[in-house]
This record gives sequence, C-alpha cells and structure tokens, in this order.
Amino acid sequence: MFIGREAELTELESKFSLQKARLVVIKGRRRVGKTRLAKELGSRIKGSKTHYFTASPPNKAISDEQERLQFAQYVVHEFKLQYIPPYQNWSSLLYFIADQCRAKKTILILDEINWMGSKCSTFLNELHQVWETNFTNKRGFMLILAGSLSTWLEENILHHTGFVGRVSLDLTLHDLPLRHCVKFWGDKTKQSSNHEIIKQLCITGGIPRYIEELDFSATAEQNITNLCLKPSGMLFDEFDDMFSDIFSTWNDLYLSILRGIADSSSKLGVFELAKIIGRPLNGTFTQCIDNLARAGFISRDFSWDPKSGQVLKKPKLRISDCYTAFYFRAIDKNKDQVRNGAITLNNLASLAGLQFENLILNNRKTVWGILKLTAANILFDNPFYQSTTTRRNGCQINYLIQTRNNIFYICEIKFHSKEIEMQITQDMEKKITALKIPKQASYRTVLIHVNGVSSRVVDSAYFDHIIDVALLMAD
Repeated sequence: MFIGREAELTELESKFSLQKARLVVIKGRRRVGKTRLAKELGSRIKGSKTHYFTASPPNKAISDEQERLQFAQYVVHEFKLQYIPPYQNWSSLLYFIADQCRAKKTILILDEINWMGSKCSTFLNELHQVWETNFTNKRGFMLILAGSLSTWLEENILHHTGFVGRVSLDLTLHDLPLRHCVKFWGDKTKQSSNHEIIKQLCITGGIPRYIEELDFSATAEQNITNLCLKPSGMLFDEFDDMFSDIFSTWNDLYLSILRGIADSSSKLGVFELAKIIGRPLNGTFTQCIDNLARAGFISRDFSWDPKSGQVLKKPKLRISDCYTAFYFRAIDKNKDQVRNGAITLNNLASLAGLQFENLILNNRKTVWGILKLTAANILFDNPFYQSTTTRRNGCQINYLIQTRNNIFYICEIKFHSKEIEMQITQDMEKKITALKIPKQASYRTVLIHVNGVSSRVVDSAYFDHIIDVALLMAD
C-alpha cells in the first residue's frame, strides 16, 4: 500500500518536465519512505521508466575499486546486461548509466547517495560533471538523490558549489501524521480501540516501515514484545543498524548524549547534559547536538518570555523520534535480559505517557487545525519551561501556543487507561497560576487525551477545548 505523502507526491510530479532535466533531493530518517515515494512517482507519470540504484553502508574492508565493481554488478542487474560495464572510475559508471537512460520519460534514483563513492574523494565532482555534461541535456529526465543523513546532503549536495542552483526540489520527509498512520489498520480499525492503536504508534511513530511490521490481529502488548523485546524482533537491533549507518564518527559521544537525555528525570539543557555525562562542552559536543537535531533524533525545545516575546537562549533537549525514545527508555537497558529470554515491561503504561507527548508534538499541525489556528497566527509554540526565580515559581507545560494577538493555548497532554478525573483541573490551575503572561493577554485551556474524560470534567467547563485523539486520527 502507498499511504499518505500525497502532497509530496504531487509536488514531485509537478517538477517533472518533458522540456528539461530536473534534479531532486529527498532526505529523511531511515525507514521513513523516501524510496517508496520516489518509486511511486514512476506510477504517476504514465509511460515513464524508473531505474533504481542504492549503495551499501561503508565497509572499511572494501576498497573503492571493489565498491565500483559491486555497483557495476547492480548496473548489470538493472539494465539486464550480458557484460560488466566499464568501472575504472565513477565517471565511467555514471556515463554508462546515462547512456542507458533512453526512454522518453526517465526517472533515475540514486538512493543512500551519502554512502555512494564513499572511498573516492572525487565522487561528487564526477557526479557533478556527468550531470552538467549529460544528464542536464536530457528532456523528460529526473535525477533523484535520496539519503538518510540530512547534514551530508545539505553540505555536499545542496550547498556544493557545483549543485547550487541546479536542485529543483529539496524535499524532507517527516513522520506520517496520525490520520495517515491509522489507515494501515484498514478494516481492523473497527476491532481496535484508539487506545490500543495509539499505544503502538507511541513506539513506531509515523514511520511507515515500522507500522507495516505490526500484526493487526495481535494485541499492542504482543506487538511491542515481539518487535522490541525479542532478539529476533525487527526493532530490537534497529537502532544500532540505523545509527551506525548514519554516524560513523564520534559514535560513542552521540550515544552518550542520547542516553543522557533519555535517563534524566528532568529536561536538560546542553550545559547540564554535558556535565551529567562527563563530557567537555566544546565545539565537537555542540556539533553532535546539531547533527542529532538535523537528523531528526532530538529536538531543541526553545522556551520564550511570554511578556517580552524574547526567545530564551538555552533550549531543553528532547528525544523527538518516538522509536529512538522508546529504544533508550525500554530496549537498550534491557538487552541482556532479553537475550536470555523475552521480558514483559511492567512500566509500559508510564512509558506510553511519555511517548504520547512526543507523538502529539510531532502532530502539532493537526492540533493547530482543530484549534482553528494557522502558522501565520502562531508567534511561538513548544513545550514550555519556566524556571524558578525569587519573583516567580517554575512550571512546565506540555505544549504552549502563543498567538500573534496574545492568546495563550495551554495544552495538557494525557495518556490514561481510564477516564481523566477532576484532579486534572487542579494540576492545570497550578501551572496557570505560575505562568507569567502579559496583563493584556488571554488564555485558553486545552486537554488532549486518549481514553475519555469523566462527565464531571466535561460538565465543569474548565477546559475550553477537549481534544480526543480520535480527532487527530480522523481523515
């Protein structure tokens, strides 16, 4: 099934031209659907021919010549050749591929481009040369460069002197929104409660490949156990594979950063994190934080002064990728026990609560729509942290939106197995009392939940907006 990505597919299709060649970049985390989207384009453009090549992860034991030979064998398979094409250098291979792209409408996909020619210091220059002297002269031709490492693509393609101005579309794929994720259940949605579906999406996030691995006839607990808490489960070692593929240098530091964030009971800034994990706060440390953020593993949640509108300089760090957050909260620390026999997580309910916040924040644009807000209306929005001073109490708000006309939407995000009771209003009131907003500002209270709220909460009319997750899942 091809689910979601209609906007991205339409944008891709609009860039295809019979009059000239187009160069497109698609980036996003592993398993997010880059390859599926690129290949789907071929089915949209009638009469087109799609050629697909991917590169293997870098291997220290393989030389550049061996890598070229391996790629040449892919070429043999793709074009059904009876001989191995010339592979004395990358230019020879790329020119040969260009010569084979003879259809009136051709899509050429080079996947995991950040791994391709990894042992050759001139690979990018050779690719640029072939683009300039051959590919660019082809009508009805599109070259799609796809990769998991956004930082590499930005530095080596988007900002590469030779490619600047040549890229027709720079597309970044994020998690599928909840309204698309639920479509994977198909007819099984009527047999599954929203609570059970969301419990699983809290682990997979909106990553299509992970959702496809779910057994929709099994319970959420069975799926989580089978995928995450058995050595044979796809998600048991998925992080190690994904992470080693993307980051080859400073690997231990990256892992220390993620473990430090996951293990902390409070939200950490960069300074606090460096201190906790015992690393110097230097250029390498901040570069790793930046790379993790650009690759989609973490988010730097900037708070702001609601009165002055000034963004605070010290953001809090959050693992924003749902699977990565669950990996460090549940899988990583239990790997030895799992290898000695599958275990059951006793704290799955509390973990789901933490994961649910991430899931909602990753679907914040849907929340905007329900609240009848647009990006143009919003001045700031993020998880909000107000530190304690001599003049004010501290507070944390799951999600705070400040509009340009000074309306504050104070959002509480709750994952409960039962209906939410009146205690929620007292908890909210403490936060509202502590929150310092301008005198001329107004606020609205918002509750985002999974399993319903009691009639007492509804009848109290305390919340201006009560958002059932079913609204976020509705198409």
